[in-house]
Amino acid sequence: MIPSDLFGQILMVDLTQENCRITAFPDPARPFLGGRGFNAWFLYHHLKPDTDPLGPDKGAVMGAKNLKAIVIAKGSRKHLPADTPQKKQAVKTYASLVRNAPEFAFFSRYGGAGYLQWVNDFGIMGAKNYNEVGMTDVSPIDGRQLEKKIIRTSGCFKCPIQCKADLVMNHAKPDEISTRPEFEPVINFGPKCGLSDMAAIVRLDNLCNRLGIDTTSTASVIAFAMDLEEKGLMPEDLKGALDLSWGNAGTMETLIHQIVQGIGLGKVLARGVRHAAKKIGGRAAAYAAHVKGLELTAYHPNAIMGTALGYAVSSRGGDYNNVYASLEYSWSKEQAIAEFGTAEAVNI
Repeated sequence: MIPSDLFGQILMVDLTQENCRITAFPDPARPFLGGRGFNAWFLYHHLKPDTDPLGPDKGAVMGAKNLKAIVIAKGSRKHLPADTPQKKQAVKTYASLVRNAPEFAFFSRYGGAGYLQWVNDFGIMGAKNYNEVGMTDVSPIDGRQLEKKIIRTSGCFKCPIQCKADLVMNHAKPDEISTRPEFEPVINFGPKCGLSDMAAIVRLDNLCNRLGIDTTSTASVIAFAMDLEEKGLMPEDLKGALDLSWGNAGTMETLIHQIVQGIGLGKVLARGVRHAAKKIGGRAAAYAAHVKGLELTAYHPNAIMGTALGYAVSSRGGDYNNVYASLEYSWSKEQAIAEFGTAEAVNI
């Protein structure tokens, strides 16, 4: 039963601000007949000024159709089950290879976040918007320390590794559950932005996941802004009251909300470093780390040539999934000589 004093009012739920509020039913909406007409009017008046209500956002159309959710239908392609002895054996063999792989136990236990010490020791980790390589002391953000915060583990369907983990960062607040970040978000929000507070990195990563924005590009545009500030290239009217010094977690959180809401400096950063550099002008483009408009990932391209080449030839630019130069750091010189006839194949 809805309390009588709430009739004629609207509950506004703002996921970007993580709050809700009750507002009065607007008088201009009363002439509309039915809920669908009101939904169309209401959503139309809450669109950004430069948004086409019939364009990609389609807020007015969704409201008029009384849309509450978007469901992705099951595809027409059928899953091919392991329904023969040969297929079942193939699945069993593959799972056995995974479980017996050298990194299985480590990756299953610590996830991708457990490799921060390795990437720092190897000398290929980008830091402070790629102005630096690595950190003097990476131990504060070594993902292995998160093991004591784990309350349960999980993983992708049927995957034997089960490398995902839910965390309670503050045991005084057991209901506040976070997801353990992966390798890329820890480096991108950490060394790339000059931040060495693991709790803050976990919070920022989870915030981006809840808001539905990419952690690599988000952290990259923040690092870009901090770099411009250090070099005296950030316009004062864009910066406002923000403290853009390296590692300021509070500012990073504020910028994430600004990016999602399309306000302040966040509005300029929201479309990526290439677009932001054009809007800011001057020498900003020299510090916008991207290839073909896509922000770069954890490895410093100056320190690992195969990755740099992969970025250059990838159709999507700075994307390590398309061209993944893993042999550079995973093969020994002996393996390179046996396979390619030269140790230079793994010379980073």
